[in-house]
Amino acid sequence: FAELVLAQYHRPVSIQPHHNSFAPRRDIAGIRADSLVSRGWRARVRFRIEGWVMRRCQFVFVESRFMKDRVMRFHGINDAAVSIVPAGADISRFKPAADKNALRGRLGLPEGRIILFTVRNLVPRMGLENLIKALKEIEKSPHRVFLAIGGKGPLREPLEQMIRALHLEASV
Repeated sequence: FAELVLAQYHRPVSIQPHHNSFAPRRDIAGIRADSLVSRGWRARVRFRIEGWVMRRCQFVFVESRFMKDRVMRFHGINDAAVSIVPAGADISRFKPAADKNALRGRLGLPEGRIILFTVRNLVPRMGLENLIKALKEIEKSPHRVFLAIGGKGPLREPLEQMIRALHLEASV
């Protein structure tokens, strides 16, 4: 089917960028590095290829208004070509547990606390260090929060060190 469509339009029909190669990047210390120049030649080449491909697509799908604005601004894509398709879940398969405390026990999560859960690549552009710092501030409030972070990447050890330095081991 895809071959027939591509043959008819002589170009890719759609693309959905799953990253934001043009977002401000922060290192573990929180220092901004907005310039593409600071990201190295590979990032600049990827950015140019990404724009070249997007401009040749009939449709570009993104998950948020933020990404739509960025795609249009940085790659010059026409508003009509960019559609927002929010990410979602199949609610017929994914339902709240009947016994939340039993599930928390099985997963090793604390009872009586708000659970924040994120799965990310553990890389600087994700801003996880900001989330951990914010959790330290939340701990000063009456809200009882537990942060579960899933993922792999070069920031695993620095993030674990930050958690220990902020005495958040019981909350992350």
